[in-house]
Amino acid sequence: MKIHYEKFKDLPKDLIGLPSLIVKVILGMALLLFLGYIFLTGDSLQDKNDGAVDENIEVKDDTVVSEGGSDEIQQAAILGESALSETNIISGDIKISSNKDLTIFEIWNGETKAGEIEREGPSQVAVWKEIGGSVYLGVNNDGLGGYILFGGPDEVYKLDTKKGSLTRALTKIFDRDMFASDISADEKHLASVETFFMGEEIHNYINVYNLADYKSESYQVPVKYRVAGNAFFSRDGKKVVYEAAVSDPENEEFAMFVIDLTTGKQTQIGGTDVYGKAEEWAKDN
Repeated sequence: MKIHYEKFKDLPKDLIGLPSLIVKVILGMALLLFLGYIFLTGDSLQDKNDGAVDENIEVKDDTVVSEGGSDEIQQAAILGESALSETNIISGDIKISSNKDLTIFEIWNGETKAGEIEREGPSQVAVWKEIGGSVYLGVNNDGLGGYILFGGPDEVYKLDTKKGSLTRALTKIFDRDMFASDISADEKHLASVETFFMGEEIHNYINVYNLADYKSESYQVPVKYRVAGNAFFSRDGKKVVYEAAVSDPENEEFAMFVIDLTTGKQTQIGGTDVYGKAEEWAKDN
């Protein structure tokens, strides 16, 4: 092919085709860069797709298997909040499953549902006592605060955990406008604390219930003390020890008393530094 280069007649012939060569080189480099970009972008997209795969999913025989309970998780996402219940293993095979509002609690004894505990407001359910083959669950209101020296569950449920027992269901044994404090070693009696308001006076009573017929005996706490609690049975179940306080955060005063359940007589023991020591006394007497 004949090349016309009149405009470049003063230049060497080899330089006449240089602009065309440069354009070709530039176009070639651009093509290589474009192909490289496509290749790298493809790998990056593949990596992102690989990273988006749930870690709990594995492939078996070309079948995708999920291990994460996806139906429940998807349902929770649709609801916009956690729809999954909170489950706590509390003692051996016993489990408590609560709803998100902490008002309904399912009690499970192994694979068997022993029963439900339902409350009007947010509450806490936990193991309160374990005696022999029985577990006692205590129920408290949630979120209480303030200057509280003594306390205990306002509802108590008994769960028989003996294998082969026919009474493994959940049974309520205490539900009063007071709080439970202890159960005797033979599981026949329950000690609780009750408070009455009479004008400006506050009267506290230690109640001892017979769990067979729910008859009770009451023992008044000296009026000087506005609160009482930490009541515990002695090892033989014939005495109850408890603590009391004047309930003055600025000048608190404690006392400890022992009730002889046979005679009803009360005896003050120890000094004023007895807070938290009643349980220790009960274990030794």
